[in-house]
Amino acid sequence: EKQAAQAQQTAQQQAEKLAADAKRLADEAAQNNDDANLAQQRDAAKKAADEAANQATAAQQALEAKQKELTEATQQAETAKAEMETAKQAADAATAAEKQAQDEQKNVAKRATDLANAAKPKDIDTFAASTPITLVVYEAPIELSAASPAAAIKQGESGEVAVSLKRLLGYNDEVEIQAQAPNGVSGLALKNTKVDAGQTEVKLAIEANAQATPGEHQITVRAKPKYNGQTLEVVQTVAVKIEAVEAEKK
Repeated sequence: EKQAAQAQQTAQQQAEKLAADAKRLADEAAQNNDDANLAQQRDAAKKAADEAANQATAAQQALEAKQKELTEATQQAETAKAEMETAKQAADAATAAEKQAQDEQKNVAKRATDLANAAKPKDIDTFAASTPITLVVYEAPIELSAASPAAAIKQGESGEVAVSLKRLLGYNDEVEIQAQAPNGVSGLALKNTKVDAGQTEVKLAIEANAQATPGEHQITVRAKPKYNGQTLEVVQTVAVKIEAVEAEKK
């Protein structure tokens, strides 16, 4: 716009100068009517005036072209500014949406944590009146008893210990029976056995060899029921007497 104004001012100044020159020449021509070059001076003045008019027209056209360029540039700048503003608004909206999504994610995570904590088992003190109840706790679902042999077992012979069970709590499975002689006692063979499912009695065989330790010994009898996936143990001791046999005299 500044350049267009300067061009217009320059063209106007040139036109004014040419017009002044033309007027001066015309005046000189009027004063010298008798001069032989009058026609040439008039033609020169007219030509100068025409050139001044043409230059003024060209300057005006140049000014209009510059103004048009300026207008178009201004419009383009305004369009770019509007597009930048639109892009900024879109970016601001995207940033706000992202922040909102992050906040919502945090809220969801917090609610999930709160729900998980609320669902955890908690100790609660409470009181409820009820009638008294009696609890009976059994170490196993059976009771074990073992009876000593009716007579002493002589060296080189065998005997039996009667083992009986009292089943509790509806328990009806088979029960393994084991027997063990005390330390220091030798010569006794104790065979493990079992009480079949639904049964309550079994005979535990005892064999005494010829060198079995004589005397009364406390034999340990173990009953091993399986209950709720666990092997339990009930222990009972029973007295077994081993009678020495004298060697035959030769």
